[in-house]
Amino acid sequence: MLKINYLSKVLTGAFFIIIIVAFSSCFRYESIPFVSLKARVGVQSTTVRAGDTVRFSQLSSEVARNFIWEFGDSTLSNEPNPTHIYRNIGIYQVKMKALKADNSTADSVLVAMQVLPKSQKPTTLQTVGAGNTDETATALTSTANGYLMVGRKDVNTILLISLTTNFTVSWAREVRNITNSAGLVQVRDAIEAIDGSLVIVGYVSYNNNQDNDAFIVKFDATGTESWRKIIATTRDEKYNSLAEVNGNYVAFGALENDNGKQILLDNYSDDGTLLFSSTFLSGGSAENIATTIDGGFVVAINYNQAPGLLKINPVGTIEWVSIADFEGEALGVAALSDRNYVLVGRKKLTTNESANSDSTAAFINKLNDVGSVIWQKEFQLYSDSFVDVIENQSKEIVVLGINTNPTSRQDAVLCRYDSKAGNLLRVRFYGGLGQDFASKIILNTDGTYTIAGESESFATNNFRKDAFIAKIVALLE
Repeated sequence: MLKINYLSKVLTGAFFIIIIVAFSSCFRYESIPFVSLKARVGVQSTTVRAGDTVRFSQLSSEVARNFIWEFGDSTLSNEPNPTHIYRNIGIYQVKMKALKADNSTADSVLVAMQVLPKSQKPTTLQTVGAGNTDETATALTSTANGYLMVGRKDVNTILLISLTTNFTVSWAREVRNITNSAGLVQVRDAIEAIDGSLVIVGYVSYNNNQDNDAFIVKFDATGTESWRKIIATTRDEKYNSLAEVNGNYVAFGALENDNGKQILLDNYSDDGTLLFSSTFLSGGSAENIATTIDGGFVVAINYNQAPGLLKINPVGTIEWVSIADFEGEALGVAALSDRNYVLVGRKKLTTNESANSDSTAAFINKLNDVGSVIWQKEFQLYSDSFVDVIENQSKEIVVLGINTNPTSRQDAVLCRYDSKAGNLLRVRFYGGLGQDFASKIILNTDGTYTIAGESESFATNNFRKDAFIAKIVALLE
């Protein structure tokens, strides 16, 4: 009995040993890797236009099974790869939440979407260009017969174009010998004098803007040159803005030599005689001017890398200087009917304000008659500058700007502000798929606006740039 029991135990043990060996020979042990949940999003561009269809894609790890999209405008989607249309401009934070099959394990990712206004072509537009050259308009003024648009053809030719009120070209003139072939002509301002003559100012840049020579040229009403003055010395001179005072021509700009930069003011007689030349405000340069109700000037200045405003009384004495507390450039100024002033330009953004070191925000400051800031606003939809400003017939402030963006490179921008509080009332972009910008804006007697600049989208040849002039209706079409 004992032997049988013992044998049973032995056999039983042998049976188990055989089974273990059998199972060991049929299976291989492999480790299964753990796949973590990681939410990822794909979108063709994070800068889009209002009204465009945006296609989002989920690129999460393979264990993601369900998705919740929040588009930042109070709309949701549960689709893996949804489409969305933004109706309003602004910056939207898109959140995509990816979940595992248990709907409990989740991971989220954020994407900032920049929505720009839809750019449009002005209803009334006239381009001027040969198709095989580049033309640009940088100065614009009203005349007795319509408009004078002034700019540059290619590199060193001044281009003057007289147009009727419906933009028919009356005549065009080219001034080819203002500089040698190495200089870049920059026309900055133009006026029609009381006697009907036309006067322009600007400068010629050499050596990548390291050396500049200022110029002033007078033409008769048909574009025939009367006289010119070129300030070509060892110093660096620029004329940026121009006014007529008692039949004389006052040119504002900057002079720079080994002692630094100063504001330059030169006064010319009707026949081109330099009556006097004055420099003041060390570290400053004059960019634009506006005539004040007392017969003096307010001058948009740049002072030690900060924008500012300078008030000069009718006898040429400085009354006050107001300098902004940020780095940037002043580009335009207007005297308002309420005896206050508005200054516009661009502000350099800090690293905390923008990840792109080249980005700028447009600024608009309203100041009172002693230079104190009443209100200050910024405008940024990507990288923006305000370049000119006027007051319309409704006593609102209308600003012309340039928006630089990845979708079309550059567009002309028009903004309308409430003068009392600085509220932004309307924004419009003008342009196409190419580079388009405007430099000057004027108010017409019928309440419409005329702008002038450079267009690639609407040029005669899309590979070249044309000067353009366009009319915008009073409410900013």
